[in-house]
Amino acid sequence: WQVDDLVGKADRARAALQSSSSSWSLTLPAQELQASQHDATVAGRRLLLVGGEAAALLVAFAVLAAGALRRDLAAARRRLTWHGAQTWQRVLLTGVESTAVGFGGALAGWAVGIVGGAIVAAMSGAPVGDVLAQSLLSTEGLLLGLGVAILAACVIATAVSVDGAGRGRISPVDVAAVAAVLAALAVLASGAVDPDRLTSGGSSAAVLLVLPGLVAFAAAVAAARLLPALGRVLARRGGERSVRFAGVSLARSPGAAGTAAAFLALALALACLAEAYRSTLAAGVRDQAAFAVPADVVVRENLSALVPVLRAAPLERYAAIPGVESVYPVARMTASAGPAATVSGVTVLGVRPQALASMPLWRSGWGASRRTLEETVEHDGPTGLRGPPINAPDIVLSVGPGLVSYRAVVQARDGSFATLDLGSSDARHPTVLRAAVPPSARGGRLVQLVIVPPRILERGSDEGTALRGATTIRVEGATLAGWTGRGGVTAAEDGDGTRVRYAITPERAAVVRPRQPTDDDPPRAVVTRGLGALAGGVGGTLPLVVDAEPVLVKVGAVVDRIPGTSGDAVVANLDALTTAMQADVPAPVPISELWLEMAPGASTRVETALARRPFNALEVRSRSALEADARRDPLGHGTLLALGAAAVAALALAVWGLVLAIRTDLRDDRGDLVDLEAQGATPGVLRRVVGARAGLVAATGVVAGIVAGALLAVLVTRVVSVTARAERPEPPLVTSVDPLVLALGGAAFAAAAAVLVLLTTRSAFADPRGPGRIGAEP
Repeated sequence: WQVDDLVGKADRARAALQSSSSSWSLTLPAQELQASQHDATVAGRRLLLVGGEAAALLVAFAVLAAGALRRDLAAARRRLTWHGAQTWQRVLLTGVESTAVGFGGALAGWAVGIVGGAIVAAMSGAPVGDVLAQSLLSTEGLLLGLGVAILAACVIATAVSVDGAGRGRISPVDVAAVAAVLAALAVLASGAVDPDRLTSGGSSAAVLLVLPGLVAFAAAVAAARLLPALGRVLARRGGERSVRFAGVSLARSPGAAGTAAAFLALALALACLAEAYRSTLAAGVRDQAAFAVPADVVVRENLSALVPVLRAAPLERYAAIPGVESVYPVARMTASAGPAATVSGVTVLGVRPQALASMPLWRSGWGASRRTLEETVEHDGPTGLRGPPINAPDIVLSVGPGLVSYRAVVQARDGSFATLDLGSSDARHPTVLRAAVPPSARGGRLVQLVIVPPRILERGSDEGTALRGATTIRVEGATLAGWTGRGGVTAAEDGDGTRVRYAITPERAAVVRPRQPTDDDPPRAVVTRGLGALAGGVGGTLPLVVDAEPVLVKVGAVVDRIPGTSGDAVVANLDALTTAMQADVPAPVPISELWLEMAPGASTRVETALARRPFNALEVRSRSALEADARRDPLGHGTLLALGAAAVAALALAVWGLVLAIRTDLRDDRGDLVDLEAQGATPGVLRRVVGARAGLVAATGVVAGIVAGALLAVLVTRVVSVTARAERPEPPLVTSVDPLVLALGGAAFAAAAAVLVLLTTRSAFADPRGPGRIGAEP
């Protein structure tokens, strides 16, 4: 709430400062502050969904509680009528009593809300006084509280004055429920609460408030209508006598029981929505961290220090860190893709299949299963560059006449490359060229011969002119059978060696080299959907340009997204991709990052070790640290607390609503219970009758509430898919429910309801002296 004022003051201070001296200026992180302000606004709007459901719940509870007042007020109005009171006096009686109850309850609730808000603010690390001053105690907050009190008084006054609809008759409430369903569908279809409009601030607060209430209201009406029908079924097929008596009473006069079933549906719908949304956001925090960091720890080059990961320490040093179970090297590169490199900024990952198998997050709904991903990246053919072995101390090359020079490229056993300058051929006569092989390269392979044009082609008008010629090449002690040419060179075997024709310029590398495994079988790759369309789908080939050099991959699977990347991406087998890249340009493919998998509970030890030399020159990203940082965020932490509190409050109100309905039934249906007692029913039978009524009410409300809550959870969490930190999620949120929390919540509700119902009925039927005790207030 201070951002706009601060930015304005900074602008005025900057203008005043620069008017005095041009040597000074003032800067302020205005964009970052305004982005935080926007995120806070989005987070608040998202919570309006739960606020709307809570408002509907409180309205329903007011209706339920008003049922206890209806009979007393009706009797008071009749007495006033007998004594000659006029209509306005009777209306005034209803208004005064409803206002006293509504305003008194609103004031008490307001005080509880202030305490709860202060606790949540303190737990979120926010300034309690400022938070309350800007919310509940602000002008808008006080006006909202006044509106709540007025609404509560009006709802109570209406509830105590209007009787419910008769059985089997379509009432205005039924019509309103159908209209609520249609309105909710229209809101969802219009996209008024989709992620883009919510994060951009385009969603209406009123829409977010009303949407959950519409669905819950329809579920409540359905529960109230379903209860008498279930009562008739129990009356016919209930089995035990007390259950059939309960069914008869519910079918004949649902009364407060119908209202209680409706209220339970509302309360449990809110509890399911709040818990599902909380669980979804909490799971989203884990999924977003796992998507951003696809291993327990990712170590990569720090751009400020420019120390490659394998230069900082060899691979064995990382594996020796206590707590590290596996280390996977990864080559991350940026490329262009498609014909003529039309798509830029493509992330190319060279990985081992084991690294993909250990990724913590993969959803089959992204286009392929994890197993398909692993099988695509597995390369069952040989990898590594082919070429004749070099064991002699020299490379001896016999060539025909020509105006070119020759170089030999040898790959050593450790994977490094050595380029040997063999010299120039004679323009008229065959020539034998020789170069010494460095000791480090002996035992390696000859992987390429480079034909270099004369330097005259690099000057003046000759620049870019192709030099054409033909020659025969032989390597002493090696065969060039099956070699091929690249960059304007063709090669074919003849009886005396390999016949080479060339048309070369300095602009491109002209080489003769062995055929490599990836020439006929390009590396299979997993690509994102846009790149898959460029390649023609699975089985097509996708040309890439990596570091100005062309590389071809074959599409093995098409997916929506790939962990550890954003936008267009390609994932291929590290060894196969390295072979394809080195076939024409023999140079090491840099390992730009390492993926470390840790033993359970070893994150602290590993992160501490990585903070020491020589690893402290690198950038270290830990999935657990990223997840913890997200949970410490005040917006996210406060959101999860608010949702959890809403679920607990809804369950508590559901239990109390059920008890309140039983107490009302004991009073309003006292005549039926007296009749049963007069016919010989014992207090135990009467308790079972009331208990059966309560059980049927609870079952009806629970079923309707769970169905409505599940519908709300699926629709709302998918449509309003914004993270706990008010950001567009990547990957998108998936509705998640914690079964343990649901089981504990259900068990707590059932246990509390059973105990309170038992105590209420036992106190009502405890006196053995007769019916005068039935329904008395405990």
